[in-house]
Amino acid sequence: YEDTRLRSKEVVVGIRDAEGNALAILKSKLREEKVIEAPLGDSTVVVSYNNPDFYKARIKETGEWINGFDAMWFAWFAFYPDTGLIK
Repeated sequence: YEDTRLRSKEVVVGIRDAEGNALAILKSKLREEKVIEAPLGDSTVVVSYNNPDFYKARIKETGEWINGFDAMWFAWFAFYPDTGLIK
C-alpha cells in the first residue's frame, strides 16, 4: 500500500511513544515553525527543531522526552501506516 499524502522520498521527522503511537512531521515545516505541538495518542507532544540533525520531543502532560529522527516518508509509512502527519 502506498500513501500519497507526501512524495515518497520527502523527509519527515518521525516520533513514536512507548505505546506505539507515531507521528511524522514534514522536516521543512518543523524547520520553518521551530516548535510544533501535536497530538500523539492520548497526549500532546511538543517538538522543537534545534539543528539539522537533532530534534527534541516532549510529552507535554508528563515532561517525558522522546527522540525524533529523520526518515523518508515511504519508509516511515511502511513501519507506521497509522501515523499522524503534519505537513
